[in-house]
Amino acid sequence: MTVTCKCLTGYAGRWCTDCDTGYLKSIVDQKCKPDCDNGTYNCTGSKVCGIDPVKNEAGCVCAEYYSGTDCAICDATHFCSSHGTCSAPSGAPICSCTGNWTGNDCSQCLEGYIFQGGNCIQNCNSTCGNILSNGSCQFTGSKMECVCDSGWTSPPPMFITPITPECSVCDTANPPVGGCPE
Repeated sequence: MTVTCKCLTGYAGRWCTDCDTGYLKSIVDQKCKPDCDNGTYNCTGSKVCGIDPVKNEAGCVCAEYYSGTDCAICDATHFCSSHGTCSAPSGAPICSCTGNWTGNDCSQCLEGYIFQGGNCIQNCNSTCGNILSNGSCQFTGSKMECVCDSGWTSPPPMFITPITPECSVCDTANPPVGGCPE
């Protein structure tokens, strides 16, 4: 006569000491518990069902790119283009941009700045105004600068409007070729 055991759900083997397919043996209490595919785990926000390697049990763990006790810290490199910090208090990533960056994912330059050499640098139009006739806007180091043609200078800073454009003052001590206009 052969003895056969009728195993409870989740258990398998001749003596019902093994876990059935889709179940994991918990290190904590040695019971067979459902894995992510067979269990009901209501993971929301920045949490997904995963296996806790310390307990060998399925449950809600931080989704990829999230960390912290409540999965409320998110990876700024992934979500914020490496130009800010990231938090996820309600599960959705929220970026706080640093430097001259803006946008939901910190991938855009602030108004008045342009993307150049991997950085957001001040745009010449906002820095220099209209300089096209007697100068140019040049990228030097990490910013754009107004560079006046020979014989032209910028007016001294004034608080009176209208503002005189950069490179619009003829340098009478060192005039441009052809002299200063009358």
